[in-house]
Amino acid sequence: MRSLALALGLLCTASVAAAQSPERGTRSERSVLREGELWISPILRVRERGEIRLGNYEYMLGDPPLVDDLDRFRVEHRVWMGADARWRNFRAVLVLRDARRFGQAGQEQATTDLFQAFGELTFDEGWLRVGRQEIRWGNQRLISAAPWGPGISFDAVRGRVDLGGISFDAFGAWLLSQPGGFGSVLPNTEHPGRLLFGLRAMAVVSPALVLEPTVLYRYDGFSDHNPSPGGLGGLGNLEEPHLGTGSIRMHGVASGFVYDLEAMAQIGEEPNGGDVHLAFAGAGWAGYRFGGALGFELWGGGSFGTGPSDDLDTFDNLFPANHARYGIIDYASLANMGSAFVRVRTAPEGTKLAVWLDVHGFALPEPQGPWRGQNGRLLGRSAANGEHLLGLELDLVANWRPSPAVSLQGGYSLFLPGPAAENLGHDEISQFFYVMLDLRLP
Repeated sequence: MRSLALALGLLCTASVAAAQSPERGTRSERSVLREGELWISPILRVRERGEIRLGNYEYMLGDPPLVDDLDRFRVEHRVWMGADARWRNFRAVLVLRDARRFGQAGQEQATTDLFQAFGELTFDEGWLRVGRQEIRWGNQRLISAAPWGPGISFDAVRGRVDLGGISFDAFGAWLLSQPGGFGSVLPNTEHPGRLLFGLRAMAVVSPALVLEPTVLYRYDGFSDHNPSPGGLGGLGNLEEPHLGTGSIRMHGVASGFVYDLEAMAQIGEEPNGGDVHLAFAGAGWAGYRFGGALGFELWGGGSFGTGPSDDLDTFDNLFPANHARYGIIDYASLANMGSAFVRVRTAPEGTKLAVWLDVHGFALPEPQGPWRGQNGRLLGRSAANGEHLLGLELDLVANWRPSPAVSLQGGYSLFLPGPAAENLGHDEISQFFYVMLDLRLP
């Protein structure tokens, strides 16, 4: 009871959220300092999130593996602070990040590091950027900034060219080490030879039809070493010295109707015997915004990623933002996973409040394959499992944003285990509560 009271107290003090630099665009006049042609925008974002997890699913490899459902109480603290400077066609961004975790049976972790540091040269048709930077592509199922956690940044050279209705975006990144679940700015385990390249095109045919083909290639020059067995979003499968991923995304808006579809294919080379890694994935959703003072919306969709079988392998979803895609309790990803969801959302006029309810269903395409959660951590695996259905999840979230600088969000998630989860040792109901305050310079 004392730990529960402490956790509730932490929740009451929770949630002050901080600001990374924008991907592109300008800051408001209120936060820009000007001296002739020099513009300097201070960057500050603070986020405090209090969490209570009851019956949190845990799994540790061993003989036999350790399977348990534990209670977790913690506060996630994040601060991003820096500046965005512009002079003529030049831009420089520097952002420091402080990430700390308090609670969780006395556990405390802290990291203070350089989150972003890049220089940029702009020209009429685009820009060229060099240094440590965030990269957000498409619906962020493969390359993202992972905003729920500490965030991901890459040491990269990146450029974009805009040619009217079509644009091209490319980058090359040297991954010294892999992002992990807590400290995710390519932390300190060096991994020489790991490279990541990407090329994306965007063709705007009309507001109702936008096409985004993407190609990604990862080279694992030191494939015998895997510094992050759990990894982020499925990175437990990083054995392939060569891995290529292609996707085509189609999305648009028309008369209140919104949709987003994406198909992905993956081929690579595994080091053991030179076997071919072949995997597929797909995702999509659609929604409709009804008129009226209640701001009512209805959404639905699903996703599918292959698992290990005689012909196919587990899909590696690289560096995704899984939390916003597959349920807030973080028990799903795109690796060996099929999912479906329905969302009902309302944002009444004049309240600056949005409330939504999600219902998710999850299943393992390959029952004997791994069950991986949001940050790639293994939640279970058994050769004896013959069931597909993992369970159902209900998420209720409310977000109040009284101004561009402040938002207060709270959520509750309930996971009801199905026969597959029970066979993998998780037969208890799991719950997740959080309160999050996000403050940033406008």
